[in-house]
This record gives sequence, structure tokens and C-alpha cells, in this order.
Amino acid sequence: MSGQVAYAYGSLGESPCHTDREGTPDMHQPDPDQIHITVLRGECGDDKTCPAITDLGDPDYLYFIAEPVTDPNIVSAHAARMAPHERLYRFPRHLIPEVSA
Repeated sequence: MSGQVAYAYGSLGESPCHTDREGTPDMHQPDPDQIHITVLRGECGDDKTCPAITDLGDPDYLYFIAEPVTDPNIVSAHAARMAPHERLYRFPRHLIPEVSA
């Protein structure tokens, strides 16, 4: 599914923040139930459980929901481009028309 499909989970400014493991409010982490997700591109009708590109309103970042790559040869080939905290994901090419020829 292409286009913008919004799931109204609130906005980042409205939330009571979620709590850490000890139950203390974490003022740096928004409550996950209060984050507004806009699906920019998704692969299946419900746009909930399939590969997707989402927008949380951050002007600098988009988010990808995709399958992690587990093939050690492919991961190894990308190792020089990945920091230890980064992960490699496979994403359907047809969901990004700019690169699908």
C-alpha cells in the first residue's frame, strides 16, 4: 500500500513519558502508546505486520520495518559499513520506486 496511512497514537508532545524498569518516569523516552506513526509505504493491506517505511514526524529520520539479514556472508560483506550497534535489514525494492527499475 502506498500513500500516507496514519495511525493515531497521539503525538510526542502530549504523552506522559513511559517508565523505566524501576517505574521511574523516563523524560527522554515517549510512551510508545503516544507516538504517532504515519505509514509512508507498506506491503500488505493492514500495514501493521509487513515491511514498511514509517514516519514519526522527525525531520531527519524515517524508520524501516523489515526482515533482519542473517546470512553470514551478506552481513560480513557489509561489515566495513556498519558500526557495532547497527543492524542490516532486507527491504523489498518495489516499496522504493526511486530505486526499482
